[in-house]
Amino acid sequence: MPLITDIKTTKKGRYALFCDGEFCFSLEPFDLVERGLEIGMELSPQQLSELSELADLQKATSKALMLVGQRPHTRLELTRKLLRQFDQYTVERVVNRIAEYGYIDDQDYASLAVSSHIARKNMSLKAASAYLRERGIDLNDPENAGLLEDYALGEQDRIAAIISKSYLAKLRDPKSRASVVAALARRGYSVRDIKSAMERFLSDSDEQDWSFNEG
Repeated sequence: MPLITDIKTTKKGRYALFCDGEFCFSLEPFDLVERGLEIGMELSPQQLSELSELADLQKATSKALMLVGQRPHTRLELTRKLLRQFDQYTVERVVNRIAEYGYIDDQDYASLAVSSHIARKNMSLKAASAYLRERGIDLNDPENAGLLEDYALGEQDRIAAIISKSYLAKLRDPKSRASVVAALARRGYSVRDIKSAMERFLSDSDEQDWSFNEG
């Protein structure tokens, strides 16, 4: 059976266990004391497996807490990041635990994302929906039914804000207006809304100079 040949304190305050001269894993001080682990102690295969699982769980939990401490995460985002380093079983346990602690909440995340990140970047409704879905927010869930309802009403205002910031010079040049339309369309805005918003910046004579098909 594996023999604990050394126990060393790590820089993070954990204890690294060495079995038969090789590093196995590190544990929290409490677990070391609770389980009576000491140099010279033999571990059964079952004990070794349980301790290894516990070590992964602790390491994954620390990683998860560090991630959610840096910025809000959805359940899916946190899961994806943890899966880069840990197995599915460990990740599911950790994510469920983090959710129980209240450190992740998809609905809170979605509301915050709409009012801050999405609104600040003047995302189109289409782009905002894609942004949320990519992060695991189910917009078909009844609880999220009204999430983008108010946001959808401001499409033309957001287009106007983007034009004011980035495209006014081009808008004054009839030859460049098509490129402005194309740029805004790539952001997910409809040509109909783009045209309506652009009309706010054009005089009657200007409007006669432009032409493009609505999409």
